[in-house]
Amino acid sequence: MNALQPDTHLRVLLVEDNPGDALLLSESLADIGTAQFELVQVPRLHDALQQLEQEHSDIILLDLSLPDSQGVETFFSLHSYFTHIPIIVLTSLASEAFALNVIGGGGQDYLIKGQIDSQMLVRTICRAIARHQVQRELRTQALIDDLTGLHNRRGFFTRATQQIKLAQRRHSTCLVIFADVDGLKRINDTFGHDAGSQALIDAAQVLSATFRETDIISRFGGDEFVILALDTGPDHERAVTQRLQGAIAAHNQQQHRPYQLSISVGIVLFDPNGGVALEAAIARADQCMYQHKHYRQQERGV
Repeated sequence: MNALQPDTHLRVLLVEDNPGDALLLSESLADIGTAQFELVQVPRLHDALQQLEQEHSDIILLDLSLPDSQGVETFFSLHSYFTHIPIIVLTSLASEAFALNVIGGGGQDYLIKGQIDSQMLVRTICRAIARHQVQRELRTQALIDDLTGLHNRRGFFTRATQQIKLAQRRHSTCLVIFADVDGLKRINDTFGHDAGSQALIDAAQVLSATFRETDIISRFGGDEFVILALDTGPDHERAVTQRLQGAIAAHNQQQHRPYQLSISVGIVLFDPNGGVALEAAIARADQCMYQHKHYRQQERGV
């Protein structure tokens, strides 16, 4: 992506407190007629975090010296929350060493103030977006479960780490759901491993239909799945359980497999500001799931 198509539209967030520098960058983008740039400018790191929570940006132009943050910490404070957005650092010639540290820490590029023209700015933006997209695709391949297409364990924690930081800022709670496919060994032994793999794929599809796109759904390993349902509380637990059981029933009615898909779940409330680690919440949800499974087996006389 070294050139932009005439119909390209990019939303650029400029984090810059100097009105003169902000005006020069705005005019540089306006001079380019081959693309439509929507520039949003904020003067502080705090404002940038709020803006990104509310609206999408395709790229961030970040000054490292802001009224509420200085140096490389400015970059890392922003990048740790929004790893999915490429960042170009704006710096002075005297601070070029800081900019190089940022590149090593995940920044896409840097521009030296006073040496930026329109062509350079647009070229740097294009290359940064292209590189970031390639890097995301490579990371995604390592974070996805091949069988189900869901996040794997590593992918779950990678996404969850970012979302938990946002939840901490919003003081919101989440639900951690541990799900286990019942009787997978019996399905494998009775109908073959292809049927067992299909059961896991079916379970993944049922979970995807139950939860929102913003929730983090993962195959944790074997027949186990973990979901982080964002911005939810204890009053959502019943609704989640009912939606899941309804999705399972609809699946069994429609698919007519030689087995009935069954999933046991454990659900716990997770408060990112509550002092309990996510791993501990997952372990508690796992315990709740086994209690649920044991109770259902007793009901069926298994």
